[in-house]
Amino acid sequence: GQVKVGDRVETIVEDAPSVLVPSLIKRIRGRRVLLEYSKEDIENITHGRESNMWKDMNDDLIYPVGFALQIGAKIMANQTYRTHALAIADAVRDGRVKILFHAYMLSMHICSIWNVSSLQIADWKVDMVCEMFDSLDQCQNVLKAARIVKVFPGGFLQLCPEGADIITDSIIVHQRSPLLFPVGYAKDHSIPLHGPKGENDESLDWESFLRRRHYKVAPLHFFQEARESYVPYKVNMRLEAIDRNEKVLRPATVKAIKGRLLVIGFDGWDETKDHLYDYRSDQLFPCGWGEMVGHAMQAPAHSIISDSGEELLAEEV
Repeated sequence: GQVKVGDRVETIVEDAPSVLVPSLIKRIRGRRVLLEYSKEDIENITHGRESNMWKDMNDDLIYPVGFALQIGAKIMANQTYRTHALAIADAVRDGRVKILFHAYMLSMHICSIWNVSSLQIADWKVDMVCEMFDSLDQCQNVLKAARIVKVFPGGFLQLCPEGADIITDSIIVHQRSPLLFPVGYAKDHSIPLHGPKGENDESLDWESFLRRRHYKVAPLHFFQEARESYVPYKVNMRLEAIDRNEKVLRPATVKAIKGRLLVIGFDGWDETKDHLYDYRSDQLFPCGWGEMVGHAMQAPAHSIISDSGEELLAEEV
């Protein structure tokens, strides 16, 4: 496989996503990995912080060991980890393929994130604005107005939904991330666009918003947009999907297609629980995937009708 139990990675602190933290892969189910903060590599971790999280192995918010120190991002780690991680970062930057990982063994696949720097890099600037999908927010069926707060080497960007906590709530992604969209995407595809609290926060008008600020709109050619005709899914197709809020697998249905985004509804839940996914998302699976790899799947939230016409309770499904 691409990764194995015991591999170290860096990932976000969920309640402070601008900060990275060393983590260990504790379990693997298909493409899904269970991460746990590596306590031996961390000093002064806040008591009570959730330290276990399921993610896809190709998640935008999983990074290789050494990533934070290489680009200059914040990381919550002790000096022993920092020393070793910096040696790895320097080796990767210098093109030394054979790196001695010792106790910090890491599948080389994870280091492929460094290779994106060879792609064409767009000229992003601080205070450029775009639209983004906030995978950490409870509301998973909207896009948000976002602003670039820092540009890192290799095409990595620190950005955040526009608002008062723009620094502490920011995330680091590559400029080719499917989480990024050009200004106007939400309007063109009838998707709610959220702005800062207190300012038409659930139906932002870009023209009005930008009239009072000196931000620059990121050009359309910065984005890797796919035509809707490229999307292989059809409305009413059945599948299994990850509920990003509850971090569980659920039976689901394609409800609508909006450009390269799919509107996915979970069985037994109303439209307020709908999620948006890029059609290439690693969080979408064919029916039967959970059973095939041994990943538990949640039953529908409410009772449903069986083929024989009998009402089944959720726990019977």
